[in-house]
Amino acid sequence: MSIAATTWALHDAPTTSAQELVILWAMADVAHSDGTASFQKQATLAKFGRCDERTVRRHLKTLEERGLIRRGDQRLVAHLPGDKRPVVWDLNMSMRRGDDEPEPVDNPRARADKLSPRARTSAGGQPERPDTDVPSPGDTGDRSRGDTRVRQNRPAEPSNEPREGGYVPDVPHQAATSAVDNSPDELPTPHCPKHPGGTTEACGACGERRRIRKDHQTRQACARAAEHRAEVVARNTTAAQQIAACNRCDRHGFVAPGVACVHDPAVLETARRGSAAVRAVLAQVQTRVADRKAATPSLPPLPGAVAA
Repeated sequence: MSIAATTWALHDAPTTSAQELVILWAMADVAHSDGTASFQKQATLAKFGRCDERTVRRHLKTLEERGLIRRGDQRLVAHLPGDKRPVVWDLNMSMRRGDDEPEPVDNPRARADKLSPRARTSAGGQPERPDTDVPSPGDTGDRSRGDTRVRQNRPAEPSNEPREGGYVPDVPHQAATSAVDNSPDELPTPHCPKHPGGTTEACGACGERRRIRKDHQTRQACARAAEHRAEVVARNTTAAQQIAACNRCDRHGFVAPGVACVHDPAVLETARRGSAAVRAVLAQVQTRVADRKAATPSLPPLPGAVAA
């Protein structure tokens, strides 16, 4: 299980539905920290997603087309039987939610039919019912016919004075600046300045601090995973280029079973000369031992000794 991969799948992956999110999370649950080597049976993914395998295949195809996953090293499952061999996927943890999502468009007119009559009257300045007369301020009108007068409340003048609880009308919510007083590499403290040692009471500022601390840890984990993945990709790319340029090893980079190639002609030549020198020394030693045995006279058997 990789915390970095599952965190990315839950918080940052640009998924389009809850079922797609659950399937991607199940794939990230068995992936490495850089998102590679994720292989799950389609039946297992269907169990997580509460759907059938056909739906799982459709989601996998969609995720692959959008670039969230791609096919990985299939040699990891080469030891399994062909009919029970899952597909190895690599998760593209560099994609973040919001990269391919359009900006929301605020269109009040499109939602005018959802407003109440009073809200429509306040928003447009005209009453919803045409037969309702709203007199202007100061107009007493004629009540001899029994006309119904509707008193229109004039809106209060906007004020920037804070109300109870620190709320200011027509001013969007702003996060506390004291909650981000740490440097980018320093782990934020989980407590507010009022409770430096923590508190058992409910504190909104401490909760905000804990949320910022968790987000900071998540970003650090994703950054480490991305850095590790970049190192692995660079190392694998360099190894593939060396294997392609070398004419002494096979396509997997081995010169013999269990012997990896170093792809350096000078090193290989030095190793060949060293092996030849060692074999020559061993041959000389064997020759000297044989000559010494031949030059040593055999001793007569002792009296009474039983021949072996």
